[in-house]
Amino acid sequence: MSHDIQSPSTWGRGVRGARGLRALALLASAAVLAGCASFTADSGFGAVERTAKERIGKELHWARGDADLDTIAKRVAELLARPLTADDAVQIALLNNRGLQAGFQELGITEAEVVQAGRLPNPGFSFGRMRQGDEREIERGLHFNLARLVALPLIGRMEARRFEQVKASVAMSVLSLAADTRKAHFHGPGGGGDRALHAAGEAGGRCQR
Repeated sequence: MSHDIQSPSTWGRGVRGARGLRALALLASAAVLAGCASFTADSGFGAVERTAKERIGKELHWARGDADLDTIAKRVAELLARPLTADDAVQIALLNNRGLQAGFQELGITEAEVVQAGRLPNPGFSFGRMRQGDEREIERGLHFNLARLVALPLIGRMEARRFEQVKASVAMSVLSLAADTRKAHFHGPGGGGDRALHAAGEAGGRCQR
């Protein structure tokens, strides 16, 4: 359903002008109720990072480019240069797991969708010119989707909840990978170091360029 705001050159037609004012008021109200969704600095990664730090005392790193991949590779090499402990195996898994990196990317994608859903729909414009005898009238129109405007606050809340669910899901993946890697370390053959790294690889692979 769409609505038009007409702007005739002859403003004496009060009925049409009143309808336009009411439509503008509705547009302004929808904009206020929808809020102003915007991108965060870390696309929700900070919440997952805090969970890892608080729950298991481990660091996470989002590989967004070559510099991040180099940082991860150096850190993993440092950990592998010494006898592998359970804590080191967990840290390597969290830094070097492709499945987790995909989850971090999903955070960014979901946030972009949330921001897009909270934006006002693009209006349409029309222009017309009418002549009747010696009179000429120029009419301009602004068209927008009324149903979309009315539903905008609800859509924004639904998308925000979905973003929170994605963050919770990624955080759970972090904790699950840590638990599986630690279990493999202690219960694998020969002390479990190689088995722990193998388990981490099975859970999602290693970061690669």
